[in-house]
Amino acid sequence: MPTRKSVDSLPRTIHSLTLQVIPKKMKYLLLFFICLISVSCSNDKELLGTWYGHWSNHKEKAPILFKFEENTLIDYFSSYDTLKYHTSKNKLIINTKTGEKNTIIYKIEKSELQLFDSTNDSLLFTLKKSKKKIFSLDYLSDKSLKIELPEGNGIEKKYSPNFKFNEPLYIAYKNNQLVANFRGITQIVDENFHEFVSELAVYNFDEKFYVSISIIADKNTKLKDIESINRQIRLADLNKVNYILSSNKYEFSKVFPFKLPRLSTKEISKYNLKIDEFYNPWTPYKLDSSKCLIINIEKSKIIINNEVVNHDNLKAKIISASKKDPELIVLYNVSDNSEYQDYITTLDIVYNSIIELRNEYLLDKYNIEYSMLTNSDEIKEAKKKIPFIFLNIENFEF
Repeated sequence: MPTRKSVDSLPRTIHSLTLQVIPKKMKYLLLFFICLISVSCSNDKELLGTWYGHWSNHKEKAPILFKFEENTLIDYFSSYDTLKYHTSKNKLIINTKTGEKNTIIYKIEKSELQLFDSTNDSLLFTLKKSKKKIFSLDYLSDKSLKIELPEGNGIEKKYSPNFKFNEPLYIAYKNNQLVANFRGITQIVDENFHEFVSELAVYNFDEKFYVSISIIADKNTKLKDIESINRQIRLADLNKVNYILSSNKYEFSKVFPFKLPRLSTKEISKYNLKIDEFYNPWTPYKLDSSKCLIINIEKSKIIINNEVVNHDNLKAKIISASKKDPELIVLYNVSDNSEYQDYITTLDIVYNSIIELRNEYLLDKYNIEYSMLTNSDEIKEAKKKIPFIFLNIENFEF
């Protein structure tokens, strides 16, 4: 009976003897197949990981985010399906939910994944291997722009067909000038920037006729410049923004959805805008100061009535004032030195104070908790009862 050592050495001996008796041509053929299998395994390993890119069709451009795990593919934006796949040489065979098999030709070179139509070899799209900590920064085409996202709670959302990261607008300083990257083009932001955005934007209206745009701005951007960007977005007839915050998960984003005020009659006249005949311009009106809480946002601090308040005090003031008047209007004033991070910090406190009040209202009346991810009749009631109103003071008179 052979020892364990002799058993372990048997395959090597048999392999050596086999090669001696195999004809020379067959040896080369066998070695070729061994190399082919090695290359295939190498390609499989290279395929693993997260890949990002976009597909485009005329004016429309949409992001792509794939994650390849062992025999599993997650397609985040298209269908958010977890699909089974396997590879054969340079072919990617994907098992669909309906039981069909889709075959795609793939090629990996220098951290780029090219996918081809197997029927005509035409290039479908090119993806890049993830490098940044989060997808929103990987997706930026102009790598010369340096962006550090602001910190905040926001609403954590996973990229999916319901959160498609549409119309990302990147904002930073370059050579001491405020610039924005939109649809792969970097442009200086000036008073005509809205024309550039309007020309490139794809207006996919939802049931409420609001178009959303994702703002990915450096946290040290002057707040007055962010306000200027928002004005230009409104002039481009984009009415809703998603402020994208820093996240510690690649395929997630922390988001602050925010509805911008309608264009005023003054703005329409000043910029000579052509608007739809059904458009209802916003008319500035006088406010009763007793129904307002006025906040001054300065660099790294918040001031109310000439008094610096910490985060807990601000939250307490908002909750106290809102309980007296559920339709409380929180107005903010922007100082010359305040930055985007200061705005997000303040917005975070105001927003979560209102959420806490809505949650308290629903627990008392229906014994259910408020959820930012559902829109039931009870949630709608809480929103109407305790609205979130956070506006720039410059739009109002007293």
